[in-house]
Amino acid sequence: MKHRFPYDLLIIALEVAVCAATMLITYPIFIWLCHYIPAGMWNVMGEGFWGNVLYGAVQMLGFCLWLAVYGGLRMLALSLFQQDRPKHIPNIPKTPIVRKPPVLPIQTVSAAVSGKSIRTKQAPRSRPTHKYFAGFLLGDGTILWLSVSPEQYPRLSKGGRGQLTFQGKTCLTFLKDGEGICPGKTQA
Repeated sequence: MKHRFPYDLLIIALEVAVCAATMLITYPIFIWLCHYIPAGMWNVMGEGFWGNVLYGAVQMLGFCLWLAVYGGLRMLALSLFQQDRPKHIPNIPKTPIVRKPPVLPIQTVSAAVSGKSIRTKQAPRSRPTHKYFAGFLLGDGTILWLSVSPEQYPRLSKGGRGQLTFQGKTCLTFLKDGEGICPGKTQA
């Protein structure tokens, strides 16, 4: 956590200044309002129950006036001095930044099928899931294992050569040498 002492000291000084300004504003107003209380009522103030009620009412009026002026001045002062301070909203989790993976280029290379494999997973009380993979030997001698669709898997045979089109770790198409694409037909 950052050390905020100078900033907190500024806020305390601001509170003291606002409080002093409030007293300078409200005291003359309170004295001015007290002139409108009839003179006979001031004589009663020190005597008995009703004197205490009237004294309490005058004190409450003065406090409400002070509180209203203090609240207004405090809001004004804090809005002027806290414009650059970041707003903190407690107990609201920040939404995580979701980054999309980069779009990988589609590549076409000459390759030969070097192997095939099936990975099977089965969670308790569920059907097994199968993932199909094929290894392709590229022209530079590296073997690239790619995910293939269940439809592509049976058509691949070890040693078959052709044109491999892939994106990332997924095989899009594998056209064996001598096969062509028929216009108007889709190829898996």
